[in-house]
Amino acid sequence: MKWTFITFLVSFSVFSSDFKDYEKSDYCVSYKTEKGMFLFANVNVVGKNCDLITKVVNIKGVDTLELTIPVESFDSDNGRRDAEVANILGGEEHFPLKLRTTTSKINLIKNGDSKTIEAELIIRNKKHVVEFNVVNISKNYADLELVTKFSTLGIEVSSVAGGFIASPKDELELYGRIQFDPLGEK
Repeated sequence: MKWTFITFLVSFSVFSSDFKDYEKSDYCVSYKTEKGMFLFANVNVVGKNCDLITKVVNIKGVDTLELTIPVESFDSDNGRRDAEVANILGGEEHFPLKLRTTTSKINLIKNGDSKTIEAELIIRNKKHVVEFNVVNISKNYADLELVTKFSTLGIEVSSVAGGFIASPKDELELYGRIQFDPLGEK
């Protein structure tokens, strides 16, 4: 199933010039994409979500870090866009996004033994295997980045007025800060 990404005319404002700029205590995820406006200007579209639920669950006998991301909590400083993003990512039911990876993979990052991490990104209950780059690490958290495409994640990006008004690009950057706290001393 493909989904349509709709861009609104009134989406000139950008939430933050640097979508990776978090406070040290923030555990958040954000997205960044670009769209062409009126055939001559490119505008960054950015959204951030800090309403994350992180827990360790046991899946088939394996301890797994599960990050639940409520789709209705993305904030791009444009309420209409945020409502559309929630519908695109979660459907009418607003299924949350989920990111899952084993705690052993997280511990490799925590110990500095890995610069990437493979995970399942679940969108509308459909699993996508992705590999995040570790871009920053501290004692309590790691910052992860994924450069991908909407089409890779099964999301169809459509233009507005044949691309004259808005022409979203297929590129998508995802960035997140995950906390090590729920891992305990395993």
